[in-house]
Amino acid sequence: MSNLCQHCRKVSLIDAIRATSLIRNFFESYVSWGKHNLDACSPEMANILRHFKWFDTEGQPWHRMFCDEPLPNLIADLLIGLYGYPYHVNLGKLLRFHYTAKVTPMYTDVFILDQARYLYDFQSSMSLFKLNSSLANQLIIRICIDAIGRHGYCGYPDLFRGSALASINEAGFTIYDWPERKSIQS
Repeated sequence: MSNLCQHCRKVSLIDAIRATSLIRNFFESYVSWGKHNLDACSPEMANILRHFKWFDTEGQPWHRMFCDEPLPNLIADLLIGLYGYPYHVNLGKLLRFHYTAKVTPMYTDVFILDQARYLYDFQSSMSLFKLNSSLANQLIIRICIDAIGRHGYCGYPDLFRGSALASINEAGFTIYDWPERKSIQS
């Protein structure tokens, strides 16, 4: 077992949430009141967040190829899935029911979770976020996170925020919403 896996088992959930918040707010470190964000990052993480560029960010050859310009929060969101729980709610497949038990209204939801392990295995560690990450690899990752973002947009809009390849109303790029509840009364 790798040292990283042993280390991850010792990290509490609150520490992981704080680290993720730190990464998401990293760019506040460029102003004096946000320097604590930079100080809390490991040198490797700070280097990646400063220098990694998606193929379609400003100054890159494919700039503005897609609807949203990718921001560094996408790296943090990938790390949440990589080191956390690689399952995402699929609102397009969610089942929602209601019924009445005697006189009490009852509600239930059956969540369908899509396992995104292939995405996280493909982008297997933070060290793979390099300046020379290939266009093909980045394109695969952007397509996957766009799909995850569209399935969870109405359920957890902060995850993969700003990952849209096309606008919300573009044909073939559906944003999934909470379905209506179905009555299961006999």
